[in-house]
Amino acid sequence: LNLEIFHRSELLAMLIQDQPGIAIAGSHGKTSTSTILTTLLALAGKDPTAIIGGNIPYYDSNAHFGSGNFLVAEADESDGSLVKFKPAISLITNLELDHTDYYKNLSELIKTMKIFENNSKIIIANYDCKNIRDNIKANYWFSTKIKKDIDLCAIPIKLTESYTKVELFNKEKSLGIIDIPLPGMHNLSNTIGALLACRIAGVPFKSIKTIIHEIKLPGRRFEFRGIWKGRKI
Repeated sequence: LNLEIFHRSELLAMLIQDQPGIAIAGSHGKTSTSTILTTLLALAGKDPTAIIGGNIPYYDSNAHFGSGNFLVAEADESDGSLVKFKPAISLITNLELDHTDYYKNLSELIKTMKIFENNSKIIIANYDCKNIRDNIKANYWFSTKIKKDIDLCAIPIKLTESYTKVELFNKEKSLGIIDIPLPGMHNLSNTIGALLACRIAGVPFKSIKTIIHEIKLPGRRFEFRGIWKGRKI
């Protein structure tokens, strides 16, 4: 039919350039971080557009066309196509060698991520990841361990099977104590990255404290979802 065919990354690059994009990259945690960020922006009245690789519980969909300024998207590094993106804000969760069908070694992955870094106006990155710390120049850092010179740090006070109580710090200045309704240090790291992105996107911490309890993890590709005996499951 003589139709032009685009790679998914090419269409996503167009969308990211069409409005301020917040791109979530990294070896692990992209879907969770994107979902948490999208939910927080939505609850704060920002109504973001979202294109994510998992089901966002707030929208019951993996995508949402919003009326707000921001677009939240996963920047997939698996085939190097994230170098096409030029987001206003980028968040890198962590870096380790993965997708070895495409990358021969960690150096190749880091080289790709540095191109992504250079294409981004603002970089938010995880200070706890040595591969990021040693190779990426971030504008803002987050951590679950270090307070000094860190833009948003969350020190755990209590870890349970259903939530995590933390004290937040901005460069050693306490911002208060909050309960994050997700278990595990990996979820805490993803959440703090999303919180920092929210603040940079203009959501005040006072608002974040009132909505943080509503965040949920995304539905995954291999989770069963459907109708059973007339009920949605």
